[in-house]
Amino acid sequence: SKDQLRKEVEALSERLGTHGGTATSCWNLESAAFLLMAANLCDCNKVAVALLRAICNHAHETAETATFPTSYGDDHAAKLLMIHSNQRTDAIVLMALILASPQSPLVVKTMMGLFAHQKKGRWSNTQENVWALLAIDSYFQMFEKVAPDFEARVLLLREVGDADLEGWTVPSAVLALQHSFSSHNADRVEAEVPMSYLKEHQEDSGSTMVIVARHRSEDNPTDAGPGRLYYRLGLTYAPRDLELDPLNVGFEVTRTYEALEDPSHVRKLEGGVWQVKAGCLVQVRLGMTNTARRYHVALVDKLPAGFEPVNPELSGMAPKLSKKAMGDGAVREQCWWSRPWYQHQNLRDERVEAFASLLRPGHHSYSYTARATSLGDFVAPPASAEEMYSPEIFGRSSTAKVKVTSTISL
Repeated sequence: SKDQLRKEVEALSERLGTHGGTATSCWNLESAAFLLMAANLCDCNKVAVALLRAICNHAHETAETATFPTSYGDDHAAKLLMIHSNQRTDAIVLMALILASPQSPLVVKTMMGLFAHQKKGRWSNTQENVWALLAIDSYFQMFEKVAPDFEARVLLLREVGDADLEGWTVPSAVLALQHSFSSHNADRVEAEVPMSYLKEHQEDSGSTMVIVARHRSEDNPTDAGPGRLYYRLGLTYAPRDLELDPLNVGFEVTRTYEALEDPSHVRKLEGGVWQVKAGCLVQVRLGMTNTARRYHVALVDKLPAGFEPVNPELSGMAPKLSKKAMGDGAVREQCWWSRPWYQHQNLRDERVEAFASLLRPGHHSYSYTARATSLGDFVAPPASAEEMYSPEIFGRSSTAKVKVTSTISL
């Protein structure tokens, strides 16, 4: 009965110490999520509110995703016995959030975080696959069960002050995008608006408002129609100034140059200018630090025009020193689990890239070898890191100036 279940939920909540939204030594996210689902089934609102607050306080959020990283200690055997994994925990927490707080923004973010861990359409093991599918089904039954039937529009409005936003037709608004959604499908439409259009008459109007609207039919503009609409607004820009300062919006990125053969071949002068002797090998060291899990990460370093990357895998291209200088700099034993943080790397004419589908929190290093081939003064654009599918999470180093000379002044 509900009364008996309520008594058991209250007793377990006191044992876990979650009445006040705090945690004891025996508290973990999975047990809290299961208890939250039970509390909602028996209408134990006091316990549900405290558990929901405690779970939400453990969320690691980005602009697009939310995850709930957990650890039950360093004993690997204990983790095997509990069949623990972060993705399993995310799925169980998602099921609890859908039941307890379906309107929470963490619901969609946790779903996006769960999909971000997929590789080739599946997760790492059977437990993750089962719980992820159960969570996805719960999401579908709650939000996506009814097929969509509406028309969506994106409007650009300049005269914001005089606008009446209650109706479907907004005077003086410009239609930027329009699409009809019907039945379950994976339709995606997009439109690009040039910055010159947004800046036109900006001094007169002050700003431009973007309106995302939907309705079932022209005859009934107040009826939004069934189904969910997902949309994203993004801005692509290029800075005017070549000399950029470091920027951390999710990643802290650093870059240094070192001589690979003779330490005197590379010097850092006053003003931050790097002086490099022509023809020498230069080791470029990149550092990247992130405080939370990141997904589908690209680390990119654009070379100054006087440098050429050296591929150590090509025969005759570089000495053994350049092979040792390539990668993340870690010394590994010959073990299958001892791998670098990246899964793929590219050496191109003008840039070097390293990619990771999942990047754990911490500091990550990457280095490669370049040869100074041309004399002159050059600009090295900032090294950058970003989530490829959420480019608003990014970071960059500062711009560097490189001077390649035939001799090095002391």
